[in-house]
Amino acid sequence: MEGLFYKSQYTDPYINLAAEEYLLHVCMREGNPILYLWQNADTVVIGRNQNAYTECNVRYAMDQGIRIARRMTGGGAVYHDLGNLNYSIILPKEMYDVDRSTQMILDALNRLDLHAVKNGRNDICIGGKKVSGNAYYTNAKVGLHHGTLLYHVDTARMEQVLQVSSHKLSKKGISSVRARVSDLITDHPLLRLSEIETELKKAFQTGYHSDHLKERDIDPECLTGYLDKYRSDEWNLQRIREYAMISEAHSTWGDMRISVHCEGGILRAVEISTDVLETDLIEDIKKALNAAINRGTISNADEEGGCEESIEKVFLIFAEKYPDNRDIIMSIRDHLSGLLNEEYRNDNK
Repeated sequence: MEGLFYKSQYTDPYINLAAEEYLLHVCMREGNPILYLWQNADTVVIGRNQNAYTECNVRYAMDQGIRIARRMTGGGAVYHDLGNLNYSIILPKEMYDVDRSTQMILDALNRLDLHAVKNGRNDICIGGKKVSGNAYYTNAKVGLHHGTLLYHVDTARMEQVLQVSSHKLSKKGISSVRARVSDLITDHPLLRLSEIETELKKAFQTGYHSDHLKERDIDPECLTGYLDKYRSDEWNLQRIREYAMISEAHSTWGDMRISVHCEGGILRAVEISTDVLETDLIEDIKKALNAAINRGTISNADEEGGCEESIEKVFLIFAEKYPDNRDIIMSIRDHLSGLLNEEYRNDNK
C-alpha cells in the first residue's frame, strides 16, 4: 500500500490545524495512511473541551503575540514554538490502533538512541520527563493520532503562558511545568531536527507496510472552509459566561471543571471544561443536558427529586451507551447533582 507524506510549509497554527482536518477527508476519500509533519510559531493549542481562559494566560499571550488555537482532539493545553515538531498519523479505521502508532513514534526516537518510553495515558518520556504529549480522534472511517515532540522549546515562555493546575503538578510530585518536561536537545545537543523527521518517515513506512511514501503538498485553496473555523474566536476562545456555581474534579482520567448558570432558581446552562481525551462523549453529554434544559425537562431542584431524576435519566442513557466510560460519566453526574443541590439550598435559605 502507498503511504502519503505531507510536510507543512506554514507556521500558522490555524492553517496547520485546518490542513490536518482536511487530510482526514483525504484519507476517507483515498484510503491511504498519511503522515503529516508541521510546526507552529508561538501558539497555545488547547484541547477540544477546554476553556482557554482557565488553561492559559490569555492576556499574556495577546501581549506577547502568542496565538491561541483549539484542536479537534481532547487532552490538555500545550505550547508550540519552532522548537517543536508536530506529527499527525491519519489512518483508515481498519488500520487504526493507538498502541501501534505509539510504538511507531517510540521506534523512530529509539533508532536515535533516545530511550523513549510511553508513560501514563498519553505521554512519551525520556529519563522520566515528558518530551511528547499525544491525543486522538476517530470517526466511522478514519482515526487520528497526533502529538508534539519537544525538540528545543522555550520552557520559560511555556511556563509563563500555560496555567497548569497545581493539582496536576503535585500529582506528579513536581512544582512547575519546567520540572515536568524536557526537550530532546538538552541531553542530546548534536541531535538535528531533520534526523527526527527522517526516522519518523522510516518508522511510518515500516509500521504501516508502505511500499512507497509519496510526498505531497497541501493546496491552500482546499483549506478555505476549514480555515474559517480554525481562525474564528468562536471556535478558539468560546468565552464562557460567568457561572455562579463551579465544581472541579481531578481523577486518573483527567481534570474537569463543571459550571452551572441559574436564574431565579431555574437552571439555564451547563458547561463542562476538561482535558479528558474522549471528546465526543463530553460534547454529547453537554449537548444532551443543554437540550434538555432548553426543552424545560431539566430545571433546578425546585421540586423535590425532579431535577435529580431528570439528570439521572440523561446520565444512565450515556452510561449504557458508553460502558467503558461509565466512571467518567457518573463522576460528571455526581458533581453536577452536587452543584444543583447546593444552588437549591442557597435559594431556600
